[in-house]
Amino acid sequence: MYQRKSNNWAKHYDFIIWDLICLQASFILAYLLRHNGAFVYSNELYVNMGLFFMLVDCVVIFVNNTFKNVLKRGYYKEFKATIKHTCVIIVLSTLYLFSIQKGMEFSRIVLYITWGLYVSLSYIVRILWKKYLVKHRDVVEKRSLFLITSKGVAEETIENCKKIIMDVMLLVESVL
Repeated sequence: MYQRKSNNWAKHYDFIIWDLICLQASFILAYLLRHNGAFVYSNELYVNMGLFFMLVDCVVIFVNNTFKNVLKRGYYKEFKATIKHTCVIIVLSTLYLFSIQKGMEFSRIVLYITWGLYVSLSYIVRILWKKYLVKHRDVVEKRSLFLITSKGVAEETIENCKKIIMDVMLLVESVL
């Protein structure tokens, strides 16, 4: 999944999905807090905003290349990237509300709470997900080997390959 060769957004699909979940969770929670437990998607304007949030989040991720070097960033750089990303989304959402002339009907408090929750939640999830990936790197970076051999020497070939792989791993560990 995370290989140096891969140079496109698809290698960070997991971060994109987590980001979309964080944005929707923040929006729903903000609406619940502001409107005393009412369901956010019972109002057509808020349904449209929920969909717009998803669309604009994807566009901002692709245009700004938000997750470039995400695994290499430290806490401070990650926080800056999260703030920048969320601010762009909130500004574009405000422009959208202004453009469709629904800004007066949409609660500014919901927008502000969504922003605050989204910054916090997104940052925490990014950090936790990076820690998970680092901890499970051996699972994430497993490679496959495809061998073509005759039936008679298959077991011997597999054992030889395992021995060579173990020797290389020991050599790498001794160098590091």
